[in-house]
Amino acid sequence: MICAGLLALCCALPGFALAAPAPDPAPPINASTADAPAAAEGDVVAISATADTPVPAGVEGVTLASENTAAKIADAPFALDGFSRAQVGSNRDIDGSYSGYCYYAANAAGKLTVVATRSYAVVYVPPAAAAQAGYRVGNASDEAALQRALVALDAPAAKGSALLSPKLTWYFTSDTSYQVGSVIFKFDQEIKAGQFYTSVIAADGSDITVVTNPAYTELTHADFAQLVPSDAVVLAPPPTALSALVSFIS
Repeated sequence: MICAGLLALCCALPGFALAAPAPDPAPPINASTADAPAAAEGDVVAISATADTPVPAGVEGVTLASENTAAKIADAPFALDGFSRAQVGSNRDIDGSYSGYCYYAANAAGKLTVVATRSYAVVYVPPAAAAQAGYRVGNASDEAALQRALVALDAPAAKGSALLSPKLTWYFTSDTSYQVGSVIFKFDQEIKAGQFYTSVIAADGSDITVVTNPAYTELTHADFAQLVPSDAVVLAPPPTALSALVSFIS
């Protein structure tokens, strides 16, 4: 009786309506690698998620945790968990030797890492994590699925700052050192005992954040997550309009 009365009350409220079924997801985008064309442009859309957060087009088939720390990808054996975004890093030295511009990653090696610049993004996929999660290193389909999940997680975390866009040129690597032009990206670097960083440095050892440097690169941010098997991430279903109202009243 209480539920029936509450439902009648809800229906009487102005503008209240039960949610309509979500449309079928669009086909996945093509892999965005160095040699592949940029993802198709489109308007901002809402992905299938526990929080209806607008994100750039091209990330259909991704479901986010309500707290935006995990993502599952339709038909993929892997998922992302423990997501975080580092808006800034810092220049660091080791024993008086310049280590580069660094982002703190974790207290242990093995974090999936994305370093974004104004024109491209470099994704580091730890080999051990890839093997455990069923991610196929170098596979275009898996790269495209991973890209969609990263774009979806990054969008609400940006809070008005630069987005991790599918329109960037994307590079994927499982090597702890990767070079794009005259810039070297180093991953899983234990700069201090028990502190692992991602560093970005010019090939000649100079600071790429100095605008007069020929290797100058405008870094925007870095993202970190754990690459895990899909069944390791359990997401609660999104709240219905009725349950949200009941929660609000109580």
